[in-house]
Amino acid sequence: MKPLCVDLDGTLIATDTLWESVLLLIRHNLLMVFLLPLWLIKGKAYFKHQIAQQITLDVTTLPYRENVLAFLQREKDAGRHLVLATAAHHSIAQAVAEHLKLFDHTIATDAHTNMKGITKRDALKQRFGIYDYIGDSPADLPILQAADQAFFVGTPSASLRKQCPPDRVFSIPQTSWLTWLKVLRPHQWVKNILIFLPLLLAHEFLNLDKLGDAASSPIPKITSLRLTLCL
Repeated sequence: MKPLCVDLDGTLIATDTLWESVLLLIRHNLLMVFLLPLWLIKGKAYFKHQIAQQITLDVTTLPYRENVLAFLQREKDAGRHLVLATAAHHSIAQAVAEHLKLFDHTIATDAHTNMKGITKRDALKQRFGIYDYIGDSPADLPILQAADQAFFVGTPSASLRKQCPPDRVFSIPQTSWLTWLKVLRPHQWVKNILIFLPLLLAHEFLNLDKLGDAASSPIPKITSLRLTLCL
């Protein structure tokens, strides 16, 4: 039986684990923000790997899509092999697989290879030959086109439908501006700014020792900000 391969970010979950990881990294140590561009210069795979070396993302709190999970569980119960195929770092993919206990294999980014687009397509074709795939974005197009059956999460654009008519579409809830406002939690951002206000008023914002102390102060969680970083 051909395997069913599933993307993670935006497909299995309603967020992007790279953004979640970046925000968690900055929350732990604000000064790490200066290292991010230096890591990115060395490539997307290196960038993701370095972030993964610094923090551990709690995958149990991620917003999993219930309709996709239910479909995967039915396929699993029918004896089908499930593959988590993602551009997220392999440590995150493995943690998700261990948490959900659904997947037989994981294919993900490591320190040298960013498992996205045609790279992911080629990896799936080389390992499995024929496969079905669930994706959510234009980056998944080459993988969907090569799949025996293509499943899409969310409403695909007219262009995507024309290039790769989906065999099934998983609907996602509509998000209002009020929901986004709650997710962004502007009052928490105000609290974060207040941590550094004394340094600004004392003209000490360039004092690295004091800045480091402020950065390591307890900061309200901001990892509920659900955005997509296309890497």
